[in-house]
Amino acid sequence: MMPAPKLSPAQYDKIAELIEKGTGTQTIADRFKISLGTVYWTGLRLGADCPKHRRQKSPNRPTTYLRKGKPVRQFTDVEDATLLQLEQSGIKIARIADRMDRKPNSIRGRLMTLARKDARQEEAG
Repeated sequence: MMPAPKLSPAQYDKIAELIEKGTGTQTIADRFKISLGTVYWTGLRLGADCPKHRRQKSPNRPTTYLRKGKPVRQFTDVEDATLLQLEQSGIKIARIADRMDRKPNSIRGRLMTLARKDARQEEAG
């Protein structure tokens, strides 16, 4: 497996811009020769949302589901509140992950997702 290409800050900004314009993730991935996961994570990290993805999570989605054959546990509202409380108290991500029986990247990604959710609510007024 080849290592992922190093992207410049300008390239990351361009990816975020394309996401915001609604350009498809596969198109972006192909253009920059990166994985779909890198496109998604870049958007998450930089707070970029594709217009069609600016929606609330479905109340009918199961709390555990399979992604690429691996079980994924969706965060509950109680876990979100706990996560935010732990972060606000200054606890490091790795420690929060241990306490919540999650991977550090999962915690980091969820914190970014919650920050995006708050930003969207502020924009909506």
